[in-house]
Amino acid sequence: HEHKPFILDVGCGTGLNAKILTERGYSVKGVDISNVAIEKFIEKGFEGKQCDIVIDGLPYSDNYFDIVFASEVIEHIADTEEFMREIKRVLKPKGTIILSTPNSSFWVYRVFSIIGKTLSEVQHPGHIRFFSKCLLIERFYEAGFSEIKMKSRKMYIVLPDKIGSILKVIGFGMFLTREFRFKTKE
Repeated sequence: HEHKPFILDVGCGTGLNAKILTERGYSVKGVDISNVAIEKFIEKGFEGKQCDIVIDGLPYSDNYFDIVFASEVIEHIADTEEFMREIKRVLKPKGTIILSTPNSSFWVYRVFSIIGKTLSEVQHPGHIRFFSKCLLIERFYEAGFSEIKMKSRKMYIVLPDKIGSILKVIGFGMFLTREFRFKTKE
């Protein structure tokens, strides 16, 4: 009998990613700093815990997870070193981390800097760390990860939902991909 790989969804939100991962045969547990998000995560039938990874550590034993999934989280963490150390601690020795973060050297952000906007004003006011591909790879090596594969999604521009909706109505929808984000007021 084959066991389902264990995934930790860091910054699990309300469970959008956990739902997809579960449907694909994974056993998912989640952590999030937001009590509101964890409540919704649990309401959907997932096992989740509220924690601040840097302050509390991850509430799981060493070498527990096959995969740690952290989508759009690391840029919100003040102590990147401790965040990476905790993820490495809960990963099995041959485990995998799947992490995404905005590429802060994206051309759109550079254009905004010319007109006096900071990265946190353009990306999200909660972003306190900014990464290029090279800096992110460096942080992984510093944390003791050795096999690093980097992939990127090609995004040419990011639009607010209202503008995207208008473009869709006038026939440009085929060129757009919509991303849903859960936001709390915390």
